[in-house]
Amino acid sequence: MRKTMFIFTVFIFSIVSFAYTRISIAELFGSHTCGACRNAHSFLSSMRYTFEDSAAVIEFHMGDGLSISGTDDRYSHYSDYYVMGYIPHMFINGDNDSSLVYSWIEIMKGDAREGSEIGIEPVVHSFDSAAFRIFLDDTVSLDSAEYRVIAVLTRDSVPYEDTVYNWVASKFYTDPNGESYTLSPGDTIEVGCNFVLETGWDPEKCHLVVYVVGPDSLHILNGYEMLVFRRDDYDFSEFRQLPKALVSVGAAA
Repeated sequence: MRKTMFIFTVFIFSIVSFAYTRISIAELFGSHTCGACRNAHSFLSSMRYTFEDSAAVIEFHMGDGLSISGTDDRYSHYSDYYVMGYIPHMFINGDNDSSLVYSWIEIMKGDAREGSEIGIEPVVHSFDSAAFRIFLDDTVSLDSAEYRVIAVLTRDSVPYEDTVYNWVASKFYTDPNGESYTLSPGDTIEVGCNFVLETGWDPEKCHLVVYVVGPDSLHILNGYEMLVFRRDDYDFSEFRQLPKALVSVGAAA
């Protein structure tokens, strides 16, 4: 197993800002041993096309072969605020949602329609790394406060026993509950990471999800999802099937 490498760099400066576009972050805790969890996953996968532009899903596995270090810490964090102890357990933008699985999609899409005081944009996306600028709107009436940035890698099309899973949380690039930064209105931070994928992980099926929590350490203010694979700017091809014709010597084409 290759050693994970993560580099955070921070730059603080003033910007002119505005209300930012938002996506929802849906954290689903479950296990392969839980039939209801498998059903929830299957339903979300079948309906993915309806919300994939509005939300980033992160599926944290507990107590099975897809579990990763840090999942229990993230789950325990929520126990400081909510009644826990059951799965599947969904948190949408940090809010506990115990409603029926089919309602999750509308909640994710509804939250994504709202603007956010936090903006996130990529500034670097190379074959082996990425960096983002995270902005705090300068029009909000807030004191300087602590915000936390979480970065996690997810994988799609992961076979496990009799199920193929999507959105599998596979590596934290930060502390499971985030790296802390102090921001005032108008400030920007820049964060980045090096992609270090395990053998067999397909970068075309891996996503980096970056999201911002705070300043109350619970509610997720915004997020960004990036496909790890980056096609070279000049790596493209075009194929055309041209009709074939036989032309006799001396005949017009």
